[in-house]
Amino acid sequence: MIITKAVSRFARNLMDCIGWVEALQNHDPPIRVFFETEHIDTMSQTSGIILFVLAMVAQEESHMKSEAILLSLEWRFSRGRFLTPRLFGYDKVEVPDGYGGHKKVLQVNENEARVVRWMYSMLLGGGTPEEIADVLTELAIPTGGRRRDGTLNTHWSAGGVVSTMRNERHCGDVLARKTYTPNYKDHKAKKNNGKKNKYFQPDHHGAIVSRSTWNAAQRILNSRRYGHEGTYLLMRVIDRGALAG
Repeated sequence: MIITKAVSRFARNLMDCIGWVEALQNHDPPIRVFFETEHIDTMSQTSGIILFVLAMVAQEESHMKSEAILLSLEWRFSRGRFLTPRLFGYDKVEVPDGYGGHKKVLQVNENEARVVRWMYSMLLGGGTPEEIADVLTELAIPTGGRRRDGTLNTHWSAGGVVSTMRNERHCGDVLARKTYTPNYKDHKAKKNNGKKNKYFQPDHHGAIVSRSTWNAAQRILNSRRYGHEGTYLLMRVIDRGALAG
């Protein structure tokens, strides 16, 4: 038997709830689920229709909560109050918010910031994301994450390097709502290509690299995306014609 507090704690989705209950009932031996709040035992004959109705209610409640959270985020972003997730190169610290409380802001972590500056310098000097990742891994520089066993992760990938160097927060700016969740049921994020409002604020916090350095890095990364070899596009002197020189 699985004992759970309520239908809404067992699943937030009607199909998930019914599907898992049926799967458990068809298990050998059958596994019953007991919902404490609603006092429903899935092995009783009358539990099916009651559970179906309550699961619909739980799903709609989840939908309403999702809409409330989205409206709250829209309100925060439109007033310049951005979320500050953990980012390599920064620490999250609490500072007074001016209203008697505290807020968390990004503060430059100099040890990690030196690594970030070196990454941009290597890229602008002709290094590839693969080479940067290999050096960082060889030097056992922590990525900021942890392995499953709880130890610090020191393995860098080219994709991780590119993702780090794509983050506009390294030059002090913030771009909110780069992704959004179109379906509250599966919670899968999608890239925001204009479906939702985006919010941008320059000089939101201390910068690790200059904006010109960050912009140059993005141009190099964009050129690599389209299959160009080397740091910059191939250049040559034009001998004659309107573009000679």
